[in-house]
Amino acid sequence: MANFLINTAGSTIEGTTDADLVEFITGGSAATVKGKDGADVLKATAGYGLQGITFFGNTGADVVSATDADVIDSNIQLGQGNDSAVLGGGDFNSSTIKASSATTPS
Repeated sequence: MANFLINTAGSTIEGTTDADLVEFITGGSAATVKGKDGADVLKATAGYGLQGITFFGNTGADVVSATDADVIDSNIQLGQGNDSAVLGGGDFNSSTIKASSATTPS
Protein backbone atom coordinates (compact mmCIF):
# COMPACT_ATOMS: atom_id res chain seq x y z
CA MET A 1 0.00 0.00 0.00
CA ALA A 2 1.17 3.47 -0.83
CA ASN A 3 -0.12 6.88 0.21
CA PHE A 4 0.17 9.80 -2.19
CA LEU A 5 -0.59 13.40 -1.25
CA ILE A 6 -0.95 15.43 -4.45
CA ASN A 7 -0.34 19.17 -4.23
CA THR A 8 1.41 19.90 -7.54
CA ALA A 9 -0.41 20.54 -10.82
CA GLY A 10 0.38 18.21 -13.70
CA SER A 11 1.64 15.28 -11.61
CA THR A 12 1.60 11.71 -12.90
CA ILE A 13 1.24 9.07 -10.20
CA GLU A 14 1.90 5.37 -10.80
CA GLY A 15 0.26 3.35 -8.03
CA THR A 16 1.22 -0.05 -6.67
CA THR A 17 -0.49 -3.43 -7.02
CA ASP A 18 -1.82 -3.02 -3.46
CA ALA A 19 -4.51 -0.69 -2.11
CA ASP A 20 -3.34 2.91 -2.62
CA LEU A 21 -4.65 6.13 -1.10
CA VAL A 22 -4.36 9.15 -3.40
CA GLU A 23 -5.46 12.43 -1.81
CA PHE A 24 -5.66 15.74 -3.65
CA ILE A 25 -5.08 18.97 -1.77
CA THR A 26 -4.53 22.54 -2.93
CA GLY A 27 -2.68 22.79 -6.22
CA GLY A 28 -3.20 19.14 -7.16
CA SER A 29 -5.04 19.72 -10.42
CA ALA A 30 -4.46 18.38 -13.95
CA ALA A 31 -2.95 15.14 -12.65
CA THR A 32 -3.01 11.59 -14.00
CA VAL A 33 -3.29 8.69 -11.56
CA LYS A 34 -2.78 5.07 -12.63
CA GLY A 35 -4.04 2.95 -9.76
CA LYS A 36 -3.09 -0.56 -10.95
CA ASP A 37 -4.57 -3.47 -8.96
CA GLY A 38 -5.89 -3.26 -5.42
CA ALA A 39 -8.69 -1.36 -3.72
CA ASP A 40 -7.52 2.17 -4.50
CA VAL A 41 -9.03 5.30 -2.94
CA LEU A 42 -9.05 8.63 -4.76
CA LYS A 43 -10.00 11.35 -2.30
CA ALA A 44 -10.61 15.06 -2.75
CA THR A 45 -10.08 17.19 0.33
CA ALA A 46 -13.13 19.32 1.13
CA GLY A 47 -12.95 22.68 -0.55
CA TYR A 48 -10.31 21.69 -3.14
CA GLY A 49 -11.95 19.07 -5.35
CA LEU A 50 -10.82 17.23 -8.43
CA GLN A 51 -10.08 19.48 -11.39
CA GLY A 52 -8.65 18.13 -14.63
CA ILE A 53 -7.95 14.72 -13.05
CA THR A 54 -7.58 11.52 -15.06
CA PHE A 55 -7.86 8.42 -12.85
CA PHE A 56 -7.50 4.79 -13.97
CA GLY A 57 -8.50 2.51 -11.08
CA ASN A 58 -7.91 -0.82 -12.87
CA THR A 59 -9.04 -3.90 -10.91
CA GLY A 60 -10.07 -3.94 -7.26
CA ALA A 61 -12.82 -2.31 -5.20
CA ASP A 62 -11.88 1.30 -5.97
CA VAL A 63 -13.50 4.31 -4.28
CA VAL A 64 -13.70 7.91 -5.45
CA SER A 65 -14.64 10.27 -2.62
CA ALA A 66 -15.36 13.93 -3.32
CA THR A 67 -17.74 15.16 -0.65
CA ASP A 68 -17.98 18.92 -0.23
CA ALA A 69 -15.65 19.18 -3.22
CA ASP A 70 -16.07 19.99 -6.92
CA VAL A 71 -15.37 17.52 -9.72
CA ILE A 72 -14.59 19.55 -12.85
CA ASP A 73 -13.15 18.51 -16.24
CA SER A 74 -12.20 15.08 -14.87
CA ASN A 75 -12.16 11.56 -16.35
CA ILE A 76 -12.62 8.89 -13.68
CA GLN A 77 -12.37 5.27 -14.87
CA LEU A 78 -12.85 2.97 -11.90
CA GLY A 79 -12.07 -0.27 -13.70
CA GLN A 80 -13.23 -3.78 -12.94
CA GLY A 81 -14.34 -4.60 -9.41
CA ASN A 82 -16.91 -3.60 -6.81
CA ASP A 83 -16.29 0.15 -7.20
CA SER A 84 -18.09 3.14 -5.72
CA ALA A 85 -18.22 6.89 -6.10
CA VAL A 86 -19.25 9.13 -3.20
CA LEU A 87 -20.05 12.63 -4.44
CA GLY A 88 -22.01 15.45 -2.87
CA GLY A 89 -21.94 19.02 -1.71
CA GLY A 90 -19.96 20.27 -4.69
CA ASP A 91 -20.37 20.89 -8.41
CA PHE A 92 -20.04 18.10 -10.98
CA ASN A 93 -19.24 19.68 -14.36
CA SER A 94 -17.79 18.42 -17.66
CA SER A 95 -16.70 15.14 -16.05
CA THR A 96 -17.14 11.43 -16.67
CA ILE A 97 -17.18 8.52 -14.24
CA LYS A 98 -17.07 5.00 -15.69
CA ALA A 99 -17.21 1.68 -13.88
CA SER A 100 -15.96 -1.62 -15.36
CA SER A 101 -13.87 0.20 -17.93
CA ALA A 102 -10.68 -0.94 -19.55
CA THR A 103 -7.53 -1.50 -17.56
CA THR A 104 -4.87 1.14 -17.06
CA PRO A 105 -3.11 2.12 -20.29
CA SER A 106 0.64 1.76 -20.53
